[in-house]
Amino acid sequence: MGFFTKSGVLVVLALGLAIGPSGCALENTLMAERAKTSLVGMSELDLETCLGLPDKEAKKGKTTLLSYNATSARTVNLSIPIVNGIGVSVVGYCRATFRLENGRVAGVSYSGNGDPLEGENNACGGLMRACLAQRS
Repeated sequence: MGFFTKSGVLVVLALGLAIGPSGCALENTLMAERAKTSLVGMSELDLETCLGLPDKEAKKGKTTLLSYNATSARTVNLSIPIVNGIGVSVVGYCRATFRLENGRVAGVSYSGNGDPLEGENNACGGLMRACLAQRS
């Protein structure tokens, strides 16, 4: 009976650790969604000031596309007396693409492989944090 009690506590503790950070992840996902509208109108210079230089840039006429890549990773480890250890790693990838018209952000879109535990655009939300703080 003592073993099952300890195992139960460990499982609950591991689940708490796995689920606990999701509040921050939800915040990042909401931040990514907010950036789609809040950053519209921002100048290219201000955008590069808060995000840095883009990973990729393309121009066609007066339109410029700037792409930024971001990842988020989380590992949860669980050690149970009978089992040596169990670890789960989850990685999310996001590419944020900014469409600029005449040197100002006209649109923001995301693509990539979202982290199912942390939210579809969680990795991009962390990327947008500095720019959203600048706009506030």
